[in-house]
Amino acid sequence: MFQNIKRYTQKLYIISLVIGCFTVYNANQGYSQDATIIVGKVVDKFSKEPLPFVDVYFKSANIGASTDLDGMYRIDTRYATDSLTATFIGFTPVTVGIQKGVRRQVINFELENSSVIADEVVVSAKKQKYRKKGNPAVELIKKVMANKGENRLKGQPHYSYEKHETIELDLNNITDQFKERKLVKQLDFVFDYIDTSEVNGKLYLPLFIKETLADVYYRKSTDTEKTHRKAVKYTEFDDLIDDKSIDGITEVLYQDVDIYENRILILGSQFQSPLAKVGLNFYRYYIKDTISYKGDSVIVMNFIPKNKLTKGFTGEMYITHKDNYFVKKIKLGIINGISLNFVRDLMIDQEYERYGETFVLTKDQITVDYSLSENGLGFYGTKDVHYRNYSFEPPEDDSVFSGSDKVIDDKDAYSKDESYWSKNRIAELSESERDAYLMIDSLNNDPTFKRVKTGVKILTTGYIPAEPIDIGPIPTFFSSNDVEGSRIKLAAETSHSWNSKFRVGGYGAYGFRDEAFKYSMFGIYSFTPDFKANPRKYLYVEHSNDVNFPGVDLDFIKGDNVLLSFRRGIADKMIFNRFGLIQYVNEGGLFDWTLSLRRDNRRPHGNLELNFIENDIPQQLTNIHTAEAGIKIKFAPNEQFLQGRQYRTPVFTRFPVFTFSYNVGVKALGGEYNYHRVSLNMFKKFNLSVFGHTLFEVEAGKIFGDNLPFVLLELPRANQTFAYQLRAYNLMNFLEFATDQYIETNIQHFFAGFFTYRIPLIKKLKLREVVSAKLIWGKFTDANNPELNPQLPQFQLNEDGIPETYSLEGAPYVEVSAGLYNIFKVLRIDVVKRLTYLDNPNLPTLFGTKGMGIRARFKVDF
Repeated sequence: MFQNIKRYTQKLYIISLVIGCFTVYNANQGYSQDATIIVGKVVDKFSKEPLPFVDVYFKSANIGASTDLDGMYRIDTRYATDSLTATFIGFTPVTVGIQKGVRRQVINFELENSSVIADEVVVSAKKQKYRKKGNPAVELIKKVMANKGENRLKGQPHYSYEKHETIELDLNNITDQFKERKLVKQLDFVFDYIDTSEVNGKLYLPLFIKETLADVYYRKSTDTEKTHRKAVKYTEFDDLIDDKSIDGITEVLYQDVDIYENRILILGSQFQSPLAKVGLNFYRYYIKDTISYKGDSVIVMNFIPKNKLTKGFTGEMYITHKDNYFVKKIKLGIINGISLNFVRDLMIDQEYERYGETFVLTKDQITVDYSLSENGLGFYGTKDVHYRNYSFEPPEDDSVFSGSDKVIDDKDAYSKDESYWSKNRIAELSESERDAYLMIDSLNNDPTFKRVKTGVKILTTGYIPAEPIDIGPIPTFFSSNDVEGSRIKLAAETSHSWNSKFRVGGYGAYGFRDEAFKYSMFGIYSFTPDFKANPRKYLYVEHSNDVNFPGVDLDFIKGDNVLLSFRRGIADKMIFNRFGLIQYVNEGGLFDWTLSLRRDNRRPHGNLELNFIENDIPQQLTNIHTAEAGIKIKFAPNEQFLQGRQYRTPVFTRFPVFTFSYNVGVKALGGEYNYHRVSLNMFKKFNLSVFGHTLFEVEAGKIFGDNLPFVLLELPRANQTFAYQLRAYNLMNFLEFATDQYIETNIQHFFAGFFTYRIPLIKKLKLREVVSAKLIWGKFTDANNPELNPQLPQFQLNEDGIPETYSLEGAPYVEVSAGLYNIFKVLRIDVVKRLTYLDNPNLPTLFGTKGMGIRARFKVDF
């Protein structure tokens, strides 16, 4: 489960960082004293039917909201004025007074029709039941969809342009109570940089700026777009957070928005575009007005999702009705009640102008209001993009399209000096953006903030800084299992600030039941200036003498993590493994590849016994020596990562990922066995529009060799903890199966509320549904089958002589699960059922059903 806490920290890294810095602040307590909350409903005065898209706002404060399909609105602010106004095209505006200082008030409006006829659109007073048939708004949006190919930039054979992207994060909801906190008062100089939002009047403090200068090239014949980043610049909190991690996070949260795509990816989630193919079934469209805008007569159209909780936008677009039905302007927002975690508000604002035979962006801005609680301390995240030098000619050098990566960084992209930025910025920095750079420099030199950084670093990384080393990871300092009993461990490694190209570390551990000392030492040398920068090229060396459960292969978590100490059933068979490893990793280019050399000495530990018969005499195998050389090749186009101190989690894209592994065991290198181990893995994410998304993985492998002990063969990844592990069989016991040739598949489908948002109670809780199925089938060659060869180590037996290890030849192992996630926004719970091998011993039972259990994991999504 701990790896998912890390993913949570990574995915909301920027939010949790500064909130952690100000942990002394009680957000709800500080904010609620001054907040004014207005809720209500707007209806037609005569028909009493609700009116959608009515603007309700405080006069002179530029703070307000729009009503939803039910005519409901909510405004939550500390900057209320004494009157509230409701306006809607075709109706007479109404202004009413409010009671300032009263925290929660209900104010309803009844608007009277004034019958407005605009240039070519008649706005009716009465709100009719929404219908697609005969609806002029639907007919208009169909024409916009039909002309997408001609109107969008990607309709051109080639294009290129320069791009200047600025991402800013600002602390908001700053109150007087917050400023008076003891720790905050020691950092009071930062409040010299406070500004006021032009959007809603809230105070905000600029904290982080990321700038990118890039050239973008597109070729329609191969549907290839390449972004060559010439310069990237950040405000940095020294070693508190990793700038490469921020780079990956911002790339995921703020992807480029193309309204002509069917799905818009933002905040790591897929939203349905109002111009999507399924838009007619997903959205309701309303014609609001016809106006003149920047020289064109345009129809103003509003849209809103049919289901409030689904990932869709509400907003308006300006559509030309005399010139190819292109979108001249669009504003996208989110509706109150949307199932979107940690986000109070979201706005996307784009404008387009004709450029030759197509239309290009002239305004491109995204603003997100983040918060961990509804009224607490939060952040504005703003992405602002400026463009220039559009060209529709093929590039002079076609090599700009080479390679598989979509984004290519110049070698010195992260080290360009200020003179370069001054000469090449498309847009000058605003005063608040310049202040952010100055303020962070001041913070990094402040003694109080340095102490705060230490605490936040321990919280977010699990390491205690003690220059030039970091002590940790803390969650592995104590654990327990059936073989070692209580296990204590002390680990440390050199810090990144000490050396960014070289890292060494190690640990010592002791088990009080087995009374055995364990240890490990490792070193990394990077062939790039920073071993954390992507893509990576490094040499890794390790020597270890420690225990492990056979078949356990954990991707993101240490096996001795304290959260894995709680296990079901009996887990008393381990291997004491002494090994040495040399590994070279080369990422980038068309393929990532890894070369490795490894020598192992494995010996049974705990109650593991490797019994065999030789010359009719029972024997025990006490040591297994192997020597391997291996290569792993990975094809993962445009792979991005969310990464922290220990973990680097790939971000799922639409591209499949292929991984080929080959290892050869060689007696000549000091091993006792000759063998070949081959596997091929394919992973793919399928986005299925309103039906959610599917994660599909399949792997096949075979081990070539004769008379191999079964512990050297394929031992499926088992899990006896109560945590749901994505790539393990969660109801399989350690060492329950072995095989030397196999095929397995893992399918998970996240419906993202497709069914649950139609169930009243679950809908209110915003729970989302997930189902999965996992299968592995294997077959033994006769030469490695212990059941046919008594001279080989035999499968495990329990105290009653009943087998505990099996082949997979009779039938595949299959388990399925169904669960809910987004529980309290951070939890996923699955009911898991294994469908085969139900007569095997030591199986879990739930509700009287054998082979069933409940498993949980942390899962955090927007």
